Amino acid sequence: MGTLPIREETGRYKGTPRHERTCQHCDRQQIEDVTHVMLHCEKYAHLRSTFYENTFNDPTLLTNVSDEQLLQLTLATDDSKVMFATANFLRSLFQMRGRAS
Repeated sequence: MGTLPIREETGRYKGTPRHERTCQHCDRQQIEDVTHVMLHCEKYAHLRSTFYENTFNDPTLLTNVSDEQLLQLTLATDDSKVMFATANFLRSLFQMRGRAS
């Protein structure tokens, strides 16, 4: 995940202090890291809920599982369907912010 164009990573290369690498896509004033982008950024709330509901068939997953467990389910899996869905989720997310590649 270290290659995503998020402020935690881009700021590292620009020498921006970590506490200044906050998300510029929502008002939460959190560091824009993988956890924030995938699980908390308000800009992607609808995309995120649709992704988790459709991928895991559990509309309560986002509220009943820890951040660490959610990231494990999506990023540390051998399930090709989950990997494909996660890739599509991230592609859609970065398209929303105008940085799709």
